[in-house]
Amino acid sequence: MPYAVGYARFSSTKQGKGSSLSRQQELISEWIENNKGYQIYPKKFEDLGRSASKGDHLKHGFGKLLEAIEQGEIKEGDVILVEAIDRIGRLPEMQMISLIDQIVSAKVQIITLQDGCTYGPIIKSEQIWSLVGKVQQAYMYSASLSERVKASYKRREALAMNGIIPKRRTPIWLNSDGTVKPDIAEAMKGAFEDALSGIGERRILKRLIQSNTAFETINPSTIRRWLTNRIAIGYWKDYKIYPSIVSDELFYQVQKRFNDEYKPPTAPRTHFLSGLIKCGDCGANMQVKINKNSPFTMRCTTRCVYGDLRCKNSKSFPVPVLLHVCYDTATGAVEKAMQNIELSSSQKKLIVIDGQLRDVGEKINNIVQSLEKYGPLPELDRKIVSLSEQRNKLEREKLLITNDTVENVSKYDTAWDYQHELIADHPMRLNALLQSSGYQIDCYSGGLMVANTSGNDFSKCVYEGYNRKIQAYKISARGNVHHITNRDGSLTKERLERFKTMLARQRTGDTTTFKAIETSAAELEMYEFYSTI
Repeated sequence: MPYAVGYARFSSTKQGKGSSLSRQQELISEWIENNKGYQIYPKKFEDLGRSASKGDHLKHGFGKLLEAIEQGEIKEGDVILVEAIDRIGRLPEMQMISLIDQIVSAKVQIITLQDGCTYGPIIKSEQIWSLVGKVQQAYMYSASLSERVKASYKRREALAMNGIIPKRRTPIWLNSDGTVKPDIAEAMKGAFEDALSGIGERRILKRLIQSNTAFETINPSTIRRWLTNRIAIGYWKDYKIYPSIVSDELFYQVQKRFNDEYKPPTAPRTHFLSGLIKCGDCGANMQVKINKNSPFTMRCTTRCVYGDLRCKNSKSFPVPVLLHVCYDTATGAVEKAMQNIELSSSQKKLIVIDGQLRDVGEKINNIVQSLEKYGPLPELDRKIVSLSEQRNKLEREKLLITNDTVENVSKYDTAWDYQHELIADHPMRLNALLQSSGYQIDCYSGGLMVANTSGNDFSKCVYEGYNRKIQAYKISARGNVHHITNRDGSLTKERLERFKTMLARQRTGDTTTFKAIETSAAELEMYEFYSTI
């Protein structure tokens, strides 16, 4: 049974949001439904968001279709189904006729579903003039549209050159008149700071959605485009016409991080400790185990997956204990991360100039590619001369910058304050900062916990178990025994409920129903412990 090979194409991503693809697919499905003598070809050929006037589709979906014809996978008797002839291409007439001839010469027919025409295996003489007319019309429409777009673009660029904001699509943080949306701009500033910390686009998008519902329909890939868009520092093309929402140095620091292809050792997920706690025996990450009636614990991932064949560490470490150790020992790593981010005046200038040099270099490379493709043009010559002068000027400015490196302003006390601010408001940003500075806690089978920062009480300590009487975890460090209370313990919950009941009675003025509370021996021991901390 011969094959019916469907092909769908549209030129712009904007069309992808409309009905273009579904309309083409419906026409193809309807034809196959009405022609039972054909079976659907098992492979799909599509070019979504690719221009047919520039021949982009010949390198992708339609190019693969032609390759299948050349290799005999699509052969005599098979048919190519397209909405209209311009889906095959909007190239100049001779190129289009050659392209169609390549298909029908293999005795494969082309059926245009919109007008019901069939071309091949031999094109009739009366069809030739009609086909040439359609091909010419498609090419002329594409060329006319291209000229209108170019003219519109030049008009907008002329307005921007004179400091006037042109009418155009703007990023989410700008209104159509170019003014800033304060709440969204503030959220985007946080996104740049998150990106600099090493948080990925999906995590950044999740936080943006939590801060503002305007981000709910955004895709993660859009976040990267926003973070690399110079409109964030006010520039469209080479003209500063919009208000900046971030500083130049923050913007170019983020670009440098992207260019360096920075990736945290483990991308932070749902728990703050993810990627920070390692198995001391095998070096694998420790994973969080969710316990229904007790606090979460962390265990070696290798041990959980492969058992004792690959790791002997079966010890479970309570999350409250690890959090306590982390909060005590992480400040030095936060200080180191802040020193990597905070810059002196000269370093800020260098970051901006290096970023501008990269932008100029990319523009020069694009022009060189255009010269190779189209040959010398006066406009390209003038542009490359201008860009070369701009690059030379930036390089001279870079040489004149004096090194004003001074003792870094990030002190331990400042890092401590910032750490606890992030614990409260942005724990996953703290996670990314700690990973970027290489911070980790190694946990061993005997209960030993070793942080790779030094000088803190819990830099090296041992988890010795849980004291049920006082509902606290026991940790020994530097010859001293410490207890970390379990806030979810039954005794703690019971006493909270008693306190709430007493408070409610007191507010109603009922003080006669109070009775002395009998204190058990275990509670007395707990009180004695609480008085020592």
